[in-house]
This record gives sequence, structure tokens and C-alpha cells, in this order.
Amino acid sequence: MTPLESETSPLSPWWRRSVLMVMAFGFSVLLTVTALTYSNAPPIPDKVTGESGMSLFTGADILRGQEIFLRA
Repeated sequence: MTPLESETSPLSPWWRRSVLMVMAFGFSVLLTVTALTYSNAPPIPDKVTGESGMSLFTGADILRGQEIFLRA
């Protein structure tokens, strides 16, 4: 084996295992945080009324506002 060949040898197989373990851990954390975000989201009321009993806005209005916000 020449000195040039020893310098270009591939990395240890532990590097690949370590990278895969870190990626698996990172994705599991992301999935857990995503699941908790959706399960702990505040409820959206069907209808919000004022003191006089008149409807101020509905749940559909809230969802439309969220769509506009997320588009921007």
C-alpha cells in the first residue's frame, strides 16, 4: 500500500452509524414536537357572540384568517 492510498481510505464505519443515530434521534424529536403541537392546539369556537348576543365571528372566519396569515 502506498502512502497516497492510506490517506484516501474511507472513514471508519462508526461515522456512518453515528450520523444515522443522530439523524434518527433528530427526526424522532421533530415528530414528537409536531404531534404535541397539534394535540395541544387551542380549540376553535363555533361562534363568538358579543354582549348583545349578536354574532361577532364564527369558527369558519377564524380558519379563513389562519389561511390568509399562513399564505403570507
